[in-house]
Amino acid sequence: CLVGSEMCIRDSLYAFQLNAQVQLSGVINQYSKVTLIENDVCQNKITVADIAPFDEGQLVVLIQMQGASIDESNSADFGNILEINNAGFYEINEIVSIDGFDIFLKYQNQHEYDINGKVQLIAMPNYADANVANTLTAESWDGETGGVLALKISGQLLMSANIDVSGLGFRGGETQTASNNNCTWVFQQNDYFYEFGNWRGAAKGEGIASVILEKEFGKGPQANGGGGGNDHN
Repeated sequence: CLVGSEMCIRDSLYAFQLNAQVQLSGVINQYSKVTLIENDVCQNKITVADIAPFDEGQLVVLIQMQGASIDESNSADFGNILEINNAGFYEINEIVSIDGFDIFLKYQNQHEYDINGKVQLIAMPNYADANVANTLTAESWDGETGGVLALKISGQLLMSANIDVSGLGFRGGETQTASNNNCTWVFQQNDYFYEFGNWRGAAKGEGIASVILEKEFGKGPQANGGGGGNDHN
């Protein structure tokens, strides 16, 4: 009887803990493109395109999505990473104050960022205890923001469902329908890049290196993004 009572009490406590947890599902982050970063000893200010997702006292993630340098030669070396540069740098910070589209952060940035490498600021929720009640995911990457799921748990995270961000990162090459051309099976197309819209190659996928102007199509991989394939037969 005592054992049974103890089990009953434990079950009740467990049910209470579940009720106290924040129930998570869907997209919990919000994102904005970063347009300017000023990191000096007096202030740590960043400017964003959309201020709506952010509040004072909020945790945020600053992250650079692209910026690596790659081999651009018309050879099998096309797409090899020469320098990783700032691509992939990120850090967690806290908003102290907001003035218009300017956000002032609590801590100095630990990394240098290049806004030409697609830098975004992500509002990161902070929970004591939480339960993933239904699939937890992120906004898909649209070329400027998205593709990242971030949250902080200071207590317990219960996984009653999955976290799934499959296919929400860098985008594959877009399908293009070729116009009339002089395609022939006599000559295979072997170049590693072609300009945008050239029917001799398909669009490359995105990666940590920005797409190179006039070299958007063809079989050469874009760093960790896939090559586009070439016309043959």
